[in-house]
Amino acid sequence: MGRPESTSTRTFCYSKLTLHSTQTLSRRWFRFRVAAPPLRPFTRPSPARLFAGPKGHMIATFVLGSEQGPTFDPNDAFKTVNIYLLREQALKEHIVPRLCAAIEAGDVHSYYENIFRDAVAEGAWKDFAAVDVSESRWYEIDDHRDLDAAEFLFLDRDAQFDRIQELHGSYWRYGITDHSYLYNLYFPPQRMLDVFNDDLKEVVTNYPVGQKELARIVADWTGVNPDHLAVANGGAELIKVLGNQFMERLTIPTPSFNEYEEVVRPERLNRFPLEPGTFELDVDAFADSVTRWGSDTAVVVTPNNPTAVSVGRKEVIRLARRLEGADCRLIVDESFIEFSRSGSAGSVEDMVEACSNVVVLKSLSKVFGIAGLRIGYLLSADREFIRAVRSCLPIWNINGLAEEFLRTVGRYRTDFLESCDLTPRRHRRAVCGPTGAPRHRAREARCQLRPLQVDGPLGNRARDGAQAVRRTQHPHQGLRQQEHAGGRPIPSHRRAHA
Repeated sequence: MGRPESTSTRTFCYSKLTLHSTQTLSRRWFRFRVAAPPLRPFTRPSPARLFAGPKGHMIATFVLGSEQGPTFDPNDAFKTVNIYLLREQALKEHIVPRLCAAIEAGDVHSYYENIFRDAVAEGAWKDFAAVDVSESRWYEIDDHRDLDAAEFLFLDRDAQFDRIQELHGSYWRYGITDHSYLYNLYFPPQRMLDVFNDDLKEVVTNYPVGQKELARIVADWTGVNPDHLAVANGGAELIKVLGNQFMERLTIPTPSFNEYEEVVRPERLNRFPLEPGTFELDVDAFADSVTRWGSDTAVVVTPNNPTAVSVGRKEVIRLARRLEGADCRLIVDESFIEFSRSGSAGSVEDMVEACSNVVVLKSLSKVFGIAGLRIGYLLSADREFIRAVRSCLPIWNINGLAEEFLRTVGRYRTDFLESCDLTPRRHRRAVCGPTGAPRHRAREARCQLRPLQVDGPLGNRARDGAQAVRRTQHPHQGLRQQEHAGGRPIPSHRRAHA
C-alpha cells in the first residue's frame, strides 16, 4: 500500500482510478490522523465491491459484496470509493503485519479490504475514519465501460449533448431516461423475459435460423402466408434494402419518417407537402403528384411519424388502386398502428392479395417494446418481389435472442393486446390530464419543459452535466423529441421509428 498521488482532477491508487472535480477530497483527507477513505451513499450490492457503515466519522463495519445477503440493510451503509490514505502508523500497526500473515497462509487472491474488515471487527483499528464525498462529482473506474461513463460525466453541458446526439441509442448507459421514443410501456411482461433464462446459453452460443423459418415463425404471429414475408433486423434494414435496390423514383409525404428520404438520391425524391396545421394527407392530390412525377414507389406512414396522423384504411386502399394503374408500388408503413385509435383494425395487411402493389412494412421494435432486439418484416403478395428482398438480406440477419422472442411471444398474446390498449391511454393522460381535456391547444406551442430524469450509472451526479429537457407534443400532432436546454433538437430521423 502507498500514499496516493493527488492532482486537481485525478487521484490514483494501486487498484482503481477515480476521477474528481476538485481538490476538496485531498484537503479533507489530511484532517484525519491515521486513515480516511472517501465514501458515498450505498446504491446496490455488487460483487467485488466494499461497503462501510460509519458511526459518526469512524468506520464501524466493513461488509464485502459476498457478505451482503437478503437481510443486508443498505439504508445506513456507504460504498467506498476505494481510495485510502494510510499513514505510517496504520501501515506498521494494522496493515503490513496482517498482509504478511495472509500471504504466508497462501491467501493471495482476496481483496485487501478483508484486512480492513478484520482489523475493524477485532477492535484493533478504532481510529479508522471516513470522509463522505457524496456531494462531489466522481466516478470509480474498473474497466473501459467505467472510463467511458466517467469521461461523459466530466464533459461540459454542450459536449455531453453532442456525445448523446451521436449515439442513436443506449442512453440508459449514461444515466439518461429517453422520453422521445413512443413504444409499448407494458410489454414484454417480466415472466416472458424470465423464460429466456432457461435456454439463454443455447440461444447465445448457436446460430439462429434463416429466412424461410423466420417467415414461418412471424406468420404464426401475424396469420399471413409465410411466402409473403421477408423478416429483417428491424424496419431500418428493410428501408435500406428497398432504397438501394427497389426504388428508382420515390414520392413521400412530408414531414414523415426521414429515413425513407435518406436512402434515395435527392434527384430521385418527390416530397409531397402535407396540409399545414392538420397534416392530413389528401389522397387524390398525393396520387396525382405520384403520377406526374412518374414514381415507381410511394410511401405512406400511418400513423405518421412525426405528425401522429393516420390515413384511414379505406383511403389507403383507394390510393393503392389508383397507383396500381400507374404501375407504382405503395409501401404502407404500419409500425405504430396498434397505438392509433383504430388499432390493428386499421391495417391493410389483409389486402395485399387484393391489391398486388401494396407492401406493408412493419417494425416490431415499438409495438413489442423491444427496440434492442431489432425485428421487422415486409409483407407483399408479390412473391417474386419478396424473394428478391430476401436475396438482399444476410443469411443470418436476425440474432438468436430475437428469434427466441418471436418463438415465445405467441404465448403472451392476451398480455400484448392489453398492453397496446394501456400505452396510448397512458400517453393521452400524461399530455391531456386525468379529465381528458387537452392541456394546450393543438395549434399552439404544444410543449412542456420538465427536467430530464437522470438516474442509472451516473446517479444524481450527472445533474451538473447535460441539463436537457424533454418536449412532449400533443398526441395527435407529434411524437416526442428530446431537446437540449439551449434549443438544439436531437435529430430523431434515424432513431425514433424503425
